Amino acid sequence: MKPFIQKGFEKAVMLERNDELSIALVKDSNADFALVVGLGSMEDSFTPIAKLLTKSEIDSMNPVKEGSRVIDEWFKMVRGSLEGKTAKDFKANINHPLLTEEAIDKHLTDNPID
Repeated sequence: MKPFIQKGFEKAVMLERNDELSIALVKDSNADFALVVGLGSMEDSFTPIAKLLTKSEIDSMNPVKEGSRVIDEWFKMVRGSLEGKTAKDFKANINHPLLTEEAIDKHLTDNPID
């Protein structure tokens, strides 16, 4: 199973590289409406990638600046070696060597997040 950080990086790459982005209206398990960005269309095949945040969700977040810097630098390093732009391009259960649990642990040991 891929670690969350790899799945997150892959989704960011899909958003960055894909020209077939769509927005869908969805209902969550609480029957609340939300907007989701994804690839494709509802008529064809829609793959959700990210939920658009509400103002209250944004206001409830506290940025982790140093951690964000480390993650952003790491993403810039890994981005070039992630190939593909759609969900089917990123093979299930194939871990990227820089995004394994061991690589993540080593990277965070070398670049601690306060």
